[in-house]
Amino acid sequence: MIIQKMLINEIKQIGELLERSAPEKRTRLLDFVSTICRENGRQLSNTHINMLGHLAENLIDRVSHDTLVDAANVFAHLDNAPESLIHSLVAKEIEIAEPVLKHSPVLTDESLFKIIQNFDEDYKKAVAQRTKLTNPVTDCLIDHSNNDTLLLTIQNQGASFSKKGFKQLSLIGNGNQNFAEALCIRQDMPEEMAQPLLQKFDIIPTQKPKRNASSIKTEVRTEARKAQTIRKEQSLFLPLTKTMIQQINRGNKSFDDCIVELCKIKNEKVLCQLLAERSKTSETNVTAAFSHVEGTRFIQLCKTLKMSRKTFEQLATFRTKQAHLPNSQVFYLMRQFDTMTSHQIK
Repeated sequence: MIIQKMLINEIKQIGELLERSAPEKRTRLLDFVSTICRENGRQLSNTHINMLGHLAENLIDRVSHDTLVDAANVFAHLDNAPESLIHSLVAKEIEIAEPVLKHSPVLTDESLFKIIQNFDEDYKKAVAQRTKLTNPVTDCLIDHSNNDTLLLTIQNQGASFSKKGFKQLSLIGNGNQNFAEALCIRQDMPEEMAQPLLQKFDIIPTQKPKRNASSIKTEVRTEARKAQTIRKEQSLFLPLTKTMIQQINRGNKSFDDCIVELCKIKNEKVLCQLLAERSKTSETNVTAAFSHVEGTRFIQLCKTLKMSRKTFEQLATFRTKQAHLPNSQVFYLMRQFDTMTSHQIK
C-alpha cells in the first residue's frame, strides 16, 4: 500500500515536471515510465497503469524518433503496458509500431482486425509475424493482405488457419510454387489440399509403394522442404553456372562438355552447382558426395545423370587431385563406375 502511494506521488510529480522540462530530460522521463512498468509490473493497479499511460502519451510526441523506437521495444513486451499507449504507438510510423505489432500481448484480436483492415501493408506484415495468430486473425489477413504478407503468415508456425483460410491459400498456391511449398511444409495443412499442389509442381515422386496417411503426410512435408532448399540454393548460383545451364538447355553445349570444361579450369563450386541442378538435388548434398573419400554416392550421382565413362574419368581425376588423394583412387573409382549395376543406383 505504501509502495502504491509512493508510485502515485512519483507519477504526479513527473507529470508536473513534464510541462517545464527541457527536451533532453523528456527522454529520461519516458525511460523512467518504462522502467516502472517493467520492474514493478505486478504491484501496479489499474489506476497506476492508466496514470502512466496518460503520462507516456503526453511524452511520445515530445521525444526523438530514436527514443520512441527504444520505448516501443520496451512496452511491446510488457503484458501490463497501458492499452491507450500501445494503440498510440501503433499509430506511429512503422519503425515505432513494428515491435508493438509483433509482440505486444495487449493487442486483442479485435484490435488486430482494425489494424489489418485500415493500416498499410508493412503494418500487416508485422502482425503476420506475431508469435500466435488465431484463425479469425489469419482469415482477416487473407482477406486484406497481398501475397508477400500472406507468405509470411504461412511461414509463421505460430499461426493457425481455418479450413476456409487453407482453401483460399490453396487457390493462390495453385499458381505460385513458393506458396505451394510453404503451405505443404505446414503440419496442419489438410492432406487433401496438399496433394494436388505437390503433384502439380512435381514434388511428389511418381511411383510409391502403398502407405498409410501418416507416412504420406511425412513424405509430403519432407519433399516440400527439399524443394524449398533447392530453390533457395539455385537462386544463389554463380553466373557461370547459370550460363552453362542455359547453354545445355538451348542445345549449345552438352552436359558432359560442361563437366569436362569445369574440370580443366578447376572450378569445383560451379561443378557441384551444375550437378545439383541436373540431378534436382541440394547443392549441399552434392558437395558432400563429391568430397566423401569412399566415393559411392558420388558415382551413383554420375550414373544417374548418365554421364559417359570418358567424362567420369576426367571428373574422377579432378576430384582425386582436389582431395590430394593418391592416383590409385582414380582406378578404384573407375572400377566401381564400370561394375555398378542399375540396382545399386539409388
